[in-house]
Amino acid sequence: GKQIRKLWKIQHFFEEFCFGKRLWFAAKKTRDIVWKAAERCLFLCKTPVETKVLPSSCKQKRGKEMQEKTKTWLSEFFILNFGTLLTAIGSYFFKFPNNFSTGGVTGISVVLAHYYPQLSNGTIVSVINIALMVVGLLLLGKEFGFKTFYVTIAFSAMLKIFEFAFPMTQPLTDQPFMELLLGVFLPAWGSALLFNIGSSTGGTDIIAMVVKKYFKC
Repeated sequence: GKQIRKLWKIQHFFEEFCFGKRLWFAAKKTRDIVWKAAERCLFLCKTPVETKVLPSSCKQKRGKEMQEKTKTWLSEFFILNFGTLLTAIGSYFFKFPNNFSTGGVTGISVVLAHYYPQLSNGTIVSVINIALMVVGLLLLGKEFGFKTFYVTIAFSAMLKIFEFAFPMTQPLTDQPFMELLLGVFLPAWGSALLFNIGSSTGGTDIIAMVVKKYFKC
């Protein structure tokens, strides 16, 4: 502040001197020199503050953005696996042993497995899901296709693990109505969780997502 006031006094003195002598060119040059010196002083005064504050604030902002992205990714990853697990449990432990054909790819697999006993339900589900997944990639975009691809692979893998670890030759209980409720409720819950993050278990869920996107249902 003191340096700028001194510069203004020097400018005022030279202007009075130069205008008094009618040296217009010298007065103009003096004014330009003083203005440049004043700008230089202001720049030097602001530079240390900016170099100290701006980078730290930018780092904090970037850090918060990275934390938010990480939290979002972890939450979506958890929902993907949890929703897939619910669907696999409901299908394998309650639908397949009771031969409940409730619709969708799992229902189709129950019917086909009855006529082709050499094929397991998990194999039939995987083949149909891969075919419909290609349709989803073409019509719904890469992001949906990636999530659904992961869920389809995880769903098929869970069914295979259940077939190996818990072979089912008969229903769990002698209450078919209760098992029907669980066989419908658990996959429906898992599918709803996946739908909310723009994914699907594959199969006819992909058809539903296509209808929702293009017909605004």
